[in-house]
Amino acid sequence: MKKTLLFLAFILPLIGHSQESYGKTANLGLGLGYGWYRSSLPIIHFNYEFDAAKNLTLAPFVTLIHYGYTQKWNGKKYKYRSTTIPIGVKASYYFDEIFSLDPKFDIYLGAMIGFNLYSARWDDDDYNGPDYDRRTSSLYWDLNFGVEYHINERIGLLLDLSTGISTFGIAIHQ
Repeated sequence: MKKTLLFLAFILPLIGHSQESYGKTANLGLGLGYGWYRSSLPIIHFNYEFDAAKNLTLAPFVTLIHYGYTQKWNGKKYKYRSTTIPIGVKASYYFDEIFSLDPKFDIYLGAMIGFNLYSARWDDDDYNGPDYDRRTSSLYWDLNFGVEYHINERIGLLLDLSTGISTFGIAIHQ
């Protein structure tokens, strides 16, 4: 019973419609990865937000991460290329009402969960040709903090900082 009351105390304030709608927004960003998600090309991230509850959105997402290098050592040329594609859902909670922000700004905390599609190719200059690895990981997760500046009612600039991938991009509101 105590757990049910705590759950309701947390969830009930979120249910309903916020004065500002954060959903129906397409976000496209370019960015950098670090740690496991380092990238030799800009990362491309896309998500589409839907209102889920007051100040809360859910957004299916897909991200493209490419990493590669070529290295010479002991007369051999080593090449490595990998592509990682995280796919999942991002939940974001907007703090605009709590902090009484200027309507031109949105700030949020979010969490992303999903899975990775992974493909790698490497060649160590031997006679066997290149080696390949393709797999799907069991889990992808990321925590993030973001800020959006609304240029007008339909367009915004977005900065999303996270534990693995950070992007700068454009938000298109419907």
